[in-house]
Amino acid sequence: METGEIEVAELNSFTGKMPTTGNVSEAPPSSISDAEKQKLATDKLAKEQADKEAKAAEAALEEQKTRNDGLTDTEIQAKLDELAKKDEKDLSDDDKKIIEKFASKETDKDEITIVKDELEATYGIKLQEKYENNIQGFKAVANDIAPELAKQMFYNALSTVPHMKEFYEHMTGNKSIETFLVGNTKPVFEGIELKDTAGIEDEKVRERLVLNQKSLIEMDFKSKGLTDEDIRAFIDLTEAKGELYSRAKLSKESLTKIHKDNVEQAQKAENDRIVKEQEENNKLVKDLELIIEKNDFDGASIPTTDLKLFKEAMFKPVDKEGRTLLDYKRAKLTLSQRALIDYIVFKDLKIVGLAAKQQSKSFTFKKANEDNDKRKGGGLGGDGTRDANGSIPTFALKDIDFKTLMKQ
Repeated sequence: METGEIEVAELNSFTGKMPTTGNVSEAPPSSISDAEKQKLATDKLAKEQADKEAKAAEAALEEQKTRNDGLTDTEIQAKLDELAKKDEKDLSDDDKKIIEKFASKETDKDEITIVKDELEATYGIKLQEKYENNIQGFKAVANDIAPELAKQMFYNALSTVPHMKEFYEHMTGNKSIETFLVGNTKPVFEGIELKDTAGIEDEKVRERLVLNQKSLIEMDFKSKGLTDEDIRAFIDLTEAKGELYSRAKLSKESLTKIHKDNVEQAQKAENDRIVKEQEENNKLVKDLELIIEKNDFDGASIPTTDLKLFKEAMFKPVDKEGRTLLDYKRAKLTLSQRALIDYIVFKDLKIVGLAAKQQSKSFTFKKANEDNDKRKGGGLGGDGTRDANGSIPTFALKDIDFKTLMKQ
């Protein structure tokens, strides 16, 4: 073999042993496009989600093994299926122990519970409801887990955009955009480079750093209310003494503290507002409950048989979003019905000149008008007529006979 061939063989042998990883940066090039960055971020989140699901599945299997003497549920079922093919006389003592231990255990869990447990273990979601072991139960599980999975996907999508997840959580916590901006907007002074000019020979770099130092001092003193003239005089004196850098460091520390205090004050004020609103809401609920309990609605009363139902309609949630029956009924009000309610509120609950004709099948003032006419009292002036004194007849809310109205 010639010398050249030996050298090539040795070189190939040497390069074949060289490491192929560890010497190249895994970071994407700085010229990567925004779309490529987005794709990398999305791929990373997808991988993290897949890893999370794999770990959850692995943990579920380990939990099964711990519960089942080192066997998974699938392995147990396969063993039971195998033993079911044998005649009882051919079963060994160990076989009988397996059947006794696991066959009866399998019947402890119905299909819907097994599905529920598997879904919870796989996706890390806890379903609070109890489900019937039928097709309706399976539908209920699907309906309950779907929004939870959608929420996970939504959060994962938000995580690919800077600050979006934090912004969503901030806003859904009944907080304002202003406090979010205060807490997440980088103040101008943090972007100003602060560096000592000692030992720097480049004149342009020195000038830029000196200008930065003066800017920080100026921003600090302006935040304290000093005039421009006083600030310039102080900066000139500090520069003459050669203390610009040390003074600028103090100014940046001062600005940092001021910014931190402003953020904390804004957040505290907002938290106090939320607590106050919650306290006011709790008080409102208690006041409403007392009104219903006393059956005193500004001098009027409603049928006692309706009190419990009315209270439940007002306070008892009927869906997972916390909406009540009254919320649904209000949502179904027509524009005309809303306008009628607004008119009654506009008249301070003293209804004037309403037409006596029937408004709907479920609600009419006809009977109330007839009763008032018989008493020759202050009935509705639906036709616009006036009484002997020339006044339009009126009635207040307390004058309404709710029992009579409910029978119509």
